[in-house]
Amino acid sequence: MSASEPTEEQQSKEPVPPLEWMAAVSGLVFLVSTVTFLISHAVAERKLTPRLTAAMGAVQKVPGGFHASVEVRNESDATVASLQLEGELVVQGKPPERSEATFDFVPGRSTRSGGLFFNDDPRTGELRLRPLGYQDP
Repeated sequence: MSASEPTEEQQSKEPVPPLEWMAAVSGLVFLVSTVTFLISHAVAERKLTPRLTAAMGAVQKVPGGFHASVEVRNESDATVASLQLEGELVVQGKPPERSEATFDFVPGRSTRSGGLFFNDDPRTGELRLRPLGYQDP
């Protein structure tokens, strides 16, 4: 061992460079922030209620009636499964006509599309769309 080389004892007493401290602190802050976010998101997820809306799209004549495309939008972060959607078509002078569709999976902040069948043209009356029920996935 030469006289110019520091001993092990001298090396261990050298101060930690400021850049290493900054890297360690920023890593710790990142870790704590990530864990806090994940825990708060998991707790909030259990309390969420889905906000579902439905809208009619294009209508086409098909054999035996009409097909109305529908779009379901989930505005919340909650995910739903087996969503039942009811369409009630009210045409003046006729009893209301109902049709239902089931959407297997509607994730939070997403849109899904499907269709409903009616005997009468939905463009000639009022089509009321509403979710009937769902399951938690």
